[in-house]
Amino acid sequence: MSGRLRGRTVLVVGGGNGMGAAQARRCAAEGADVVVADIEAGQAHQVAEEIGALSTALDVREPEQWRAAVELAQTSFGRPLTGMVNNAAIGDGRPIERLDPERFRAVFEVNQMGVLHGIRACIPPMRAAGFGSIVHNSSVLGLAAFAGVPGYVTSKFAVRGLSRAAALELAPDRIRVNCVCPGSVNTRMLRLDDDDELTDVAEQVPLGAVADPDQIAGAVLYLLSDDADYVTGTDLVVDGGVSAHLSMDLSRRGWRR
Repeated sequence: MSGRLRGRTVLVVGGGNGMGAAQARRCAAEGADVVVADIEAGQAHQVAEEIGALSTALDVREPEQWRAAVELAQTSFGRPLTGMVNNAAIGDGRPIERLDPERFRAVFEVNQMGVLHGIRACIPPMRAAGFGSIVHNSSVLGLAAFAGVPGYVTSKFAVRGLSRAAALELAPDRIRVNCVCPGSVNTRMLRLDDDDELTDVAEQVPLGAVADPDQIAGAVLYLLSDDADYVTGTDLVVDGGVSAHLSMDLSRRGWRR
């Protein structure tokens, strides 16, 4: 590894499994001091032990827990917190007609309000440090909708909007705010039960494969690092080409310019 985050402190939220765990491992491998935070404290602890990091429980709906996690990162390594990536999210699986408003509200509280609380908690230490990078995990479903998951789609569009607004507000403080927008990633949220399901999803991706979490971690590393020091308020799409694809194949009907 090149040590692209050497001398930095990074808080990885939702770091107990999946994409967050891969990001925590990559940040540590690149020289960062890492705090792994997750609502499942035991999983966060396991990842932290593996990479020589610290861990803490964090329910992203609770501003006080955000402040405690940021304080842990601030006081544990002798340097300010200058990097944060937030992966925490939950989904829903019902169409609008059968959507439970309480479930919709629960998705909003985690996926959107959790992002707001995280930004607010990170501003003071990053402002004091004179720079920082905040990365949010949106989705290709924050770029285009997919039927049957309206709460998740709405929340991921909102993550992109809030990130852009924050990027503009915090640019004078040299605090960059960006999103990664993954496509299909082989984590427990995708719920692929066997190789046949994995193959079926992979066949719908132009690059022909479902992403490994470490492939998303590479994109996050870029946004956290100085390689992206002129990048803010943008979406880094990591979807194997899915969002470049037009589902209506007009060529089959002899379409011409």
